[in-house]
Order: sequence, then structure tokens, then C-alpha cells
Amino acid sequence: MSESQRERLEKAIEQKKDLKDLSIRSKRTQVSASSMKELVEKMNKVDWSKIQEQDLRNYKPGFDFSI
Repeated sequence: MSESQRERLEKAIEQKKDLKDLSIRSKRTQVSASSMKELVEKMNKVDWSKIQEQDLRNYKPGFDFSI
């Protein structure tokens, strides 16, 4: 392995370590309604100051399409 390849590899490993240390924080909530109009009204009424932040480093996204 050449010196430039080794340097590039070491740099990539360092950058990957830095990304693992980052904290990803987000606020999430769930809103349900029986009509589109009601859903939009409820979404607009969400008080985000009352919702706690969550750490999303290990979050696995998924969707619930059940009706």
C-alpha cells in the first residue's frame, strides 16, 4: 500500500469516528384524525415546546400504513 493510500485511509477512519460522536437530536410526535381537514388542524395545533427531544443515533425509521 502506498503512502498516499495509507494517509487517505487513515483520514477516512478519523472522519468516520467523528461522525459516530455526533449527537442527532429530534422532536417527534404522532397525530391521527378521521379526515384530511382534521389532520391538518391537529398538525397545526401541535405545541412543539412541550415535546421532548430524542437522541436518534440508533433510530430505525419505519412507517405504519395501517388504516
